[in-house]
Amino acid sequence: MKSRKKINQSIFFIVSFILCLATLLMSLPVNFVNSLMTHADTDVYSSVIDDLQKDENFDIDNFPEIENDYSVKVVQVAENSDNDLFVYTYQPSASDKVKLTTISISQGINDNASWSLYNLTFLNSENTLYKYKVEDIELLTDVVRYYDISEIHREFINGVDKEPDENQVVDEVPVVVGQRWTACTLNNEVYYSCNETEVIEISEKYTGYVHYDDGFWGLGVKYSDNHYIAFSTERDIERLIEADVSFVTRSKEVNYSFGIKISTNYGEESPLQKVTVSAEKSESNSTDGLLFGHKYTWREIESVDDFLLGTSSKLSDEDREGVMDKQWVLRFLTTPYSSTGDYKVKQEKSTEVLKETILRLKFETDGVTYNLGVVDNKQNPDYKDTDWLQELIDKVLNVLKIVGFAVLGLVLVACFVPIIIAVIPFIPKIFIGVGQVVLFIGKGIWWVITIPARLISRD
Repeated sequence: MKSRKKINQSIFFIVSFILCLATLLMSLPVNFVNSLMTHADTDVYSSVIDDLQKDENFDIDNFPEIENDYSVKVVQVAENSDNDLFVYTYQPSASDKVKLTTISISQGINDNASWSLYNLTFLNSENTLYKYKVEDIELLTDVVRYYDISEIHREFINGVDKEPDENQVVDEVPVVVGQRWTACTLNNEVYYSCNETEVIEISEKYTGYVHYDDGFWGLGVKYSDNHYIAFSTERDIERLIEADVSFVTRSKEVNYSFGIKISTNYGEESPLQKVTVSAEKSESNSTDGLLFGHKYTWREIESVDDFLLGTSSKLSDEDREGVMDKQWVLRFLTTPYSSTGDYKVKQEKSTEVLKETILRLKFETDGVTYNLGVVDNKQNPDYKDTDWLQELIDKVLNVLKIVGFAVLGLVLVACFVPIIIAVIPFIPKIFIGVGQVVLFIGKGIWWVITIPARLISRD
């Protein structure tokens, strides 16, 4: 039995060695970085420099400080024995303005690739090198493990990043990574290698929602808000098959009194959520048990032309303009909206969808199917919630404007009526005088016209 166990262990070791070696050799032609690195320290987080210096090829002079360079580059990943994952970055600006928030990672590759967002926790830094912990990621226990990183998000920097459209909000912008890290365990040591990978970047984007009437219930009305992302890329996508979208939500409650908004209450933001939409799936609003409800149906993935055709009466001019120059629309989430009460007291309940970002696109071009990680910002509509006091002041000012114009009109009437009354007795004389002037001018014109005729008659 002991000899059989030793043989099995030897076979496992040989297979693992061959698998690791093959994986690492496949990475060599592209980019081989930090071929051997021990697990990151577990009890106390070690410094970024101490970790990176475990690679004998590490040279800190390769990471100079560059003023106003707000780029980010991943230079290493590492696991520890507590199944934590760490990411090491080179940030040339060494500026506090660059605040990383999330990272998009897939532990599957090729057709099995599926990216998810994970929060990043800053641990420490030295000069331009930074160390982060990837939160809530469940590491696999396979001999060979993959970390395909498509992008990292950082907070929006005013004056550096492009300002969004007037009715859009951008909280975070993406940094292109496009790296597949391979971790291979052999004889209790972990070998790391890195390949460059292809990603697809979102070049244009617009977010919004379509408001559908579901029908009446009791003393209120129910609606469905279908949230969408309209986007374009530089790639020629002939057929869009699937897409993954990440977002967060929060509840919203607005209270009115006599038509004036008196309070707005928000719930807490949800954790990161992810949904997959498909060109083969259809969705609809909810009309069950409601009066005068109308059923609307739509595809989860539509071309912009089909989307505009199906929502022509539901979009504002602003939304239509924002969508029409894009290529595709992802209709990824439907949330309820209700309105109850009357003109004296009314309450509206809805859900705001925030930080919308596309993680993955599966598409076909020239007969080839691609399954790629996406580089995209976190964007959502500007819900434009005004302060109730300001809204009250605005309404009062509008009323005062109307009253002011009315009063001005009455004043003008009061001023001109006496003048008109005083002028009335002279109106006949004025008309007679004007008539005489017109007759005189007419006679003068006739005299000039008839001069040639009179000259001829004299001859």
